[in-house]
Amino acid sequence: GFATVERIAGRDRNGEDDPGAAGELLARDARRRQRVVDAVMTPVSELATVSPDEQLVAALERFGSGDLPLLPVVDHGSLVGVLFRESVVGYVRMREMLGFDARR
Repeated sequence: GFATVERIAGRDRNGEDDPGAAGELLARDARRRQRVVDAVMTPVSELATVSPDEQLVAALERFGSGDLPLLPVVDHGSLVGVLFRESVVGYVRMREMLGFDARR
């Protein structure tokens, strides 16, 4: 049968607690369910992105003060990499400590 949200949450189809049902989403159940990922993903059109030739300051601005830990790097509509906030901040700090221009 199909894995239901109730089974995944540890409840049977009648709403009764079923401790044995928690986490029973199997690969075959996931294949039968359509658009499960679609229901929780952020659409590409809503993602902040950066291109490979932009300055690091632009990437830092796009990270903003939000909780986004990574930023897709897109070149001509194709994903070519990912920037991690922690890595970019560390790189900028290291260059500043060494006296280099950190915005390149």
